[in-house]
Amino acid sequence: MGLFGKRNSREGKHKSAGSKHAASTHVSSDVKSAHKHNAQSSSVTAHEASTTRAQSSVTPRARHKKAAIAWISIGIVLLVLYVAGIILFSSLFFPRTRIAFIDASLKSDTQLEQALNDAFNAYEIALSADGFHETITTRDMNLRIDAQHIVKEMHHRQAAWMWPYALIAGHYDYSSLLQAKADQDALTQVVASKIERYNKTQRLPRDAYIVFNDDQQHFHIEKEQPGTALDTSRVVQKILQALDKLEQSVTLDASDTIAPAITANNETLQRTCEQANAMIAHDIVLTANGKPFYTVSRKLQGEMITFDADGIQFSDEKARTALRGVLSSFNTVGATRSYTRPDGKHISVRGGTYGWRVDIDKVIEDVIARIKDATGEPLEIPFASTAACALSADKPDWGDRYIDVDLSEQYARFYDNGTLVWESPIVSGKPGEHATPPGAWKINYRTSPQLLESWKDGEKQWSVTVRYWMSFVHNSIGFHDATWQPRFGGTWYKSHGSHGCINLSLSSASALFDVVRKGDPVIVHY
Repeated sequence: MGLFGKRNSREGKHKSAGSKHAASTHVSSDVKSAHKHNAQSSSVTAHEASTTRAQSSVTPRARHKKAAIAWISIGIVLLVLYVAGIILFSSLFFPRTRIAFIDASLKSDTQLEQALNDAFNAYEIALSADGFHETITTRDMNLRIDAQHIVKEMHHRQAAWMWPYALIAGHYDYSSLLQAKADQDALTQVVASKIERYNKTQRLPRDAYIVFNDDQQHFHIEKEQPGTALDTSRVVQKILQALDKLEQSVTLDASDTIAPAITANNETLQRTCEQANAMIAHDIVLTANGKPFYTVSRKLQGEMITFDADGIQFSDEKARTALRGVLSSFNTVGATRSYTRPDGKHISVRGGTYGWRVDIDKVIEDVIARIKDATGEPLEIPFASTAACALSADKPDWGDRYIDVDLSEQYARFYDNGTLVWESPIVSGKPGEHATPPGAWKINYRTSPQLLESWKDGEKQWSVTVRYWMSFVHNSIGFHDATWQPRFGGTWYKSHGSHGCINLSLSSASALFDVVRKGDPVIVHY
């Protein structure tokens, strides 16, 4: 086993040596291969490194160059687009561009000019109010515009270089450039015609005015009242304002109505009211023969005052109206008066010139003077005609001294203090045209002698001289002696009556002339 084992060991050594040799050879070969591989790997690595180094040194420059080229290209494109936009919007209007109600977006000058002209030719303004609906046309206004000038000015104001912003967010309104020229006179005439028809059914305003307050016994200002009638000038101005913006409708309201010319706050009106109240601060007492007869109250004074643009005025007519009722009760001239003659005959007479008659014109003058003075002093009533005494229920105002002419009896009587002091038959005027006028008269003239004449159409009819003349109707009818009359009294007057005078015998005329005085009442009656 040992031998075998030794051989094996030798064989093993041999093998081992062989193996070592083989292994050596193999290793050597692998080493060479590895060296070769390593050499190749080293060569590749060196190449890659070289390439990497080359790439590291070239790529940044190329990249920058390419980026620059790209940006320049983009810039050129944008510049071209921007310039193209400027050129485009030098002849077109930006989007969202308007002038009044006309859309000018992307329109050329020619297109917009045509649109403006077309719009103005068809342009109307609709007026509306409560119950009022009218249309104003361009013909009504003689409306004219310079469309070419307007469009030119729009383009002058449009900055074409801002077109990018305009595309994104711009809004442009050139309504302020509208310079539509209307013929205001023609427009006013048309509007006035339309409003005139409407206003016939509307309420006009009422100015504030001064009025007397009965309860408070003074003047106060009544507040103004608005109306519903339209004011032509205000409506025209509203139309012109709408025209500036080319608005197509106008709604009229209370501010377009005719305004009161005078309001309660008017300083002049307030001052006038204060002055009027100062004037009527006192009652005015009218006296007759020094005794209070009537009080002109503040209310009555107020009725005499009127107001106009010049301030306080005094109306004679209103004063006459205010005082006539009161003062006429004091007048007896021409009134019907009844009395009983001393012989017991009851008589009524109307007409004539005798009696009380207030001088109304003088009263008005004096009362107004008192109001202006505001003194409150009493005022003695001035009379244009007076009588012997005041009229009473049981006694006429001529008192107890008067001449009674009874036409039906053809007899005259003169009473003094109830005593008959003269009487005589008479011949009065012939019935008809020459009848003696009844009424209460008084002796106006008393002369001796007197020439009596009758004229007609400029020609003298007759003339006669009488011894005694006592007229009572002006200076044309009176008592006188009539020696040509053969008889007096009875019915003789019916056929041989006078021209209106009371004919007396010479003796009767003389006796009357001796007792009669100027101013004595003459009561003529039937």
